[in-house]
Amino acid sequence: MAFTSEPESLSCINCPSEKMEKVQCEKTITIDRCPRCGGIWLDKGELIDLFTVSDFYIKHLDTSEQKTVEMKEGNRQCPRCRIALQHMKNNKAPEVNIDRCPTCKGVWLDRGELTKLAKLYAR
Repeated sequence: MAFTSEPESLSCINCPSEKMEKVQCEKTITIDRCPRCGGIWLDKGELIDLFTVSDFYIKHLDTSEQKTVEMKEGNRQCPRCRIALQHMKNNKAPEVNIDRCPTCKGVWLDRGELTKLAKLYAR
C-alpha cells in the first residue's frame, strides 16, 4: 500500500483546503483518502473491489489515528463533479451515512464507515 499526494489530487469534502492522498491498494484500486479527517472517496466500483481484496487495506485505510475533525454534514459536493451528493442508508447499517454522486457514482465514507460496511459485507 502506497500513499502519494499528486497535483491532481481531489480536495476533501470535510476539509476543503486539504488535498486527499492517493492510496494504491492492489494494482487496479486507487483510493483517495484525507490525511486530516480520514474520509475516503471511492470511485465507481471501488467499494466492491475493495471488499474482494485483503482486509489489510480496509484496516489501514479506515484508521482512527487521524485528528478529530468535525464532520461536515448536509450539502456535500462530489469532489469530481462538484454536484450535491445523495444520502443513502443501508438497512443493515443505518448508522452508516453513504454519500453517493448521482453522476459519476462515486461514494464518500467518513472515517469508520468503511470498517462498518466491511463487517456487514463479510457476513
